[in-house]
Amino acid sequence: MKWLGLEVRDHRQRDADHAEVEFVARSRLAGRATRLHERSRFVREGGRWYYPDGDMQ
Repeated sequence: MKWLGLEVRDHRQRDADHAEVEFVARSRLAGRATRLHERSRFVREGGRWYYPDGDMQ
């Protein structure tokens, strides 16, 4: 797989320990282009950010 680009469309800090990032990632595999559009949720625990889940669009 070859990554072709990443566009961060939006980001929001919900509170001190919760945030969201909306992005579009583009890639190509075996000559076929793909696109991943997701709104990811992040939570901070012990000073580190973790990705628990996200919604694909």
